[in-house]
This record gives sequence, C-alpha cells and structure tokens, in this order.
Amino acid sequence: MPDLSDHIENIHLVPTSTGSATRNHDNTDGATVLTEQDTEEPSRKRLCHVNTDSPAPIVGSNNTIYKFTSSHQTYQALEVSRINPKTIDALSSIVTIIAPCNPSLSPDLLLDLRELKAAHASLAYLKQFPATFTLLMGAMNQPIEKLPVWLWGNPAENALSIAEKQLILTVRFVLTDYANNNNNEQVAPFSDVSERTFLINHVVPIFKTFGNQTKLLSFNWCESQLMQHSRQSRVMVDIGQLNETTLRFVDGLGFDKNNVERLILEVPGGRLSNNRLHASDDTLKIMHSLMCVLKGDAQTHANASLVTYKRVKAFGVQTVQDVVILSEMSLGDNCKYAYKEVMTAAVPVNDSHRSKWLPMFDLLAYLYVQLNEQVNIIRRLQEEHDGVHVVDQNMTLISTLYEQ
Repeated sequence: MPDLSDHIENIHLVPTSTGSATRNHDNTDGATVLTEQDTEEPSRKRLCHVNTDSPAPIVGSNNTIYKFTSSHQTYQALEVSRINPKTIDALSSIVTIIAPCNPSLSPDLLLDLRELKAAHASLAYLKQFPATFTLLMGAMNQPIEKLPVWLWGNPAENALSIAEKQLILTVRFVLTDYANNNNNEQVAPFSDVSERTFLINHVVPIFKTFGNQTKLLSFNWCESQLMQHSRQSRVMVDIGQLNETTLRFVDGLGFDKNNVERLILEVPGGRLSNNRLHASDDTLKIMHSLMCVLKGDAQTHANASLVTYKRVKAFGVQTVQDVVILSEMSLGDNCKYAYKEVMTAAVPVNDSHRSKWLPMFDLLAYLYVQLNEQVNIIRRLQEEHDGVHVVDQNMTLISTLYEQ
C-alpha cells in the first residue's frame, strides 16, 4: 500500500482506512508485525538549528561513523514526530498543524506551544483548583494499601465550588481504581503490549471517571462508530466526491451534554508497544475525525455566526506507549482548521512513579476548563441558529462557509 501521505489531499473528507480492520497488531513477544503498510518512504527532515560546537563525525577502526552532538537540542527534538512534513505540506491549504513537528510553524505559534508546555510543567491548570491540588499532593505519600481509606476519609468542604467537588471526586475514584490495580503484584503475561488490556485497565478508568463525575462527557468504548464521519461520507457521495459511504470506528467516543460527538480517543498499542506507523495513522485518523465533528457542528448551526463557530472545539486523545496526547481542533484564521497538540502526560501503571498523576490531572483540569467553556459556546451557537440572538446575515455560516 502506498504511503498515506500520497493520498492525503482527500483526507479532510475521504478516510484512508475504514477502522480497525486495517490496523497493525503486535506479536505477544513485543515484536512489531510488518506489513506493506509499514514501509515508510523517506521524508524530508524537520528543519532545526545545528549546534556549531558539535565535532565532526568520528570514524571508528571498523569504518563505523559516530556522530557526536552537544547537550543542546532544539525544542522540536523533544518528541518524535507522528506527522511527517510531506503530510503537513499536503494539508497546509485546509489546516494549520500546531505541533513541534511542523517545520514551517510561525515563531508566534511555536512560542505559544512552549508557553503551554511550561504551564503544564508547573501544573498551572491543576492549581486553578487548589483543594484538588492539595488532595493530590497529600495522596502522593500515602501507602498504597491505605490510599483509598485516606482519600475518602477527607470529605470535601461544603463551601467548595461545584468544579472543585467534581474534580475531587474524579481524583478519588481514579486513584481508588489505581490502588486496586496495584494491590496484586502478579501481572498477566504480555499485558504490557496488548492494546485492549492497556485501554481497559488504564485509559478507560481515567476518562470514564472524568466524564461521569464532571458530567461533561459520556463515553462509548471499543470500536464505537463515529456517526459524523458516516454523515460526512454520505454528503460526499451525494455531491459526487466519494463513491460509497464508509464507516469509522474508534476506541473511545465522548459525547457532550447535547449527545453530540465531542472527543475522539485512540489507543494504538500497549505500554510497551512501539509501532510508530500505527501511531502516525491514528494521528491522521484523529485529525480527520475532528474535522468531521466540526463540519457537523457547522451543518446543524448554519444560521449562527462565524465568530461564535470559530470558538467551538473538538478534542482528541491518543496514547503512544504509556503517554496520553491531548489535542484540539477549531476553525482558525482564513477559515482553515487549526489542529493543536496541547499537552502530554504519562499514564501511571504502577506505584513506582505515583507522581505522574500530577501532570495527568493537570491535563484533565485543562480539559475540564475547555469543556465547561464549550457548554456555553455551543448554547450560544444554537441560540443564534434559532434566532434568539440577531446575526448579521453576511456573517452567518451559510454565507461564509458554503459556496453560493
């Protein structure tokens, strides 16, 4: 099969796969199963500053070449890219990919990413909820066998805000499940490379609890059909740009308070599974799916204003090994989509690194704030569409996003 990027010009409406049937899987010994889809075409390297202090390559006695580099690295070198430059270029007319892997990202957007990463490192979003932060810090030093009793033995004060109470309950339920997982020292064979085991044991409890306690999301799990993708496929069939309607299934599908798809979740492997091509495919899948969700918002609110619609967001969650990557998409300048990789946090899978819960809950705090804002934004969008608020007819979605 050719590289996905060869077909990316149709990615915003035509999928390159139809779900789990085309996925690659791992052997139980951790080795990656290679198929024709796994063959990567050499791509243009990301532009980066080369430190002039680095010495010239050293040739060993067996003619092996060693390239030594200094301790200084570019910001882009923090993470391995899952979106190659060829794909970024092909999509550049319809979406701005705001991620360190984009070699043509403007200095302002790159600075915004760095500031966002710095805020995440300082737990800035979690600290907006001081009672939740205090509870978490206290939980860091509790013996695992006593952690549930300690968590539930510290009642939330009546004076706390609804947001604090909801997040505290989220912390309690998630860490209680975490303590339960770590109560048994025996580990099932090969569970660290199993996609479904990692999804069910470690990812589902976090986001299911978050949704249930905050009441901002409800989830369908394990190959849930993305209805907005099916709808957009039918639209493309009707206008002659697609031959048949296709289906898409995702590992987790989060619905907002209006029962509208709002968050896409994909787990491409277990904690020790490192299938880079699978992860890259899932990144494209999430980007395409988020576009479908936003297109659905536009179609059902065609009489609303463009200004309000540009504040609407859809969210993606992807794991790469044990790291959760939170992304979001909205309509940006020049009516191009803006896909932004917001932050990452590792999933704590054992009690040797309990402190990993702090950045994970910081990620959830950010998502909580964003989803709360979306409740009001989408309500405003609906009211504009229904005529509660007067909208300049030259600024409606039907006038600005749809060709006459």
